[in-house]
Amino acid sequence: MKRLLHLIIIIAGINYAYDKWLKLSLDCENIFNTNQFLAGPQYNMFPQFNRSRTIMGTIAFTF
Repeated sequence: MKRLLHLIIIIAGINYAYDKWLKLSLDCENIFNTNQFLAGPQYNMFPQFNRSRTIMGTIAFTF
C-alpha cells in the first residue's frame, strides 16, 4: 500500500474600500510555499508542477 502525502495550500486575501472611489486588495496564494506535482487525466501523460507562492495586489479607482 502506498503512503500518500497530505498537503495544505492556503490562500488569503484582504480587501479595503475607501468611500466609493478607491478599492485596494492584496491576495497571497500558497502562503507556505508548498510544492507538489498534480496528476492530470489519463490523456495528459506528464505531471503539472504547482506554482510556488504568488502575491497579487490591485488598486482600483472609480470615477
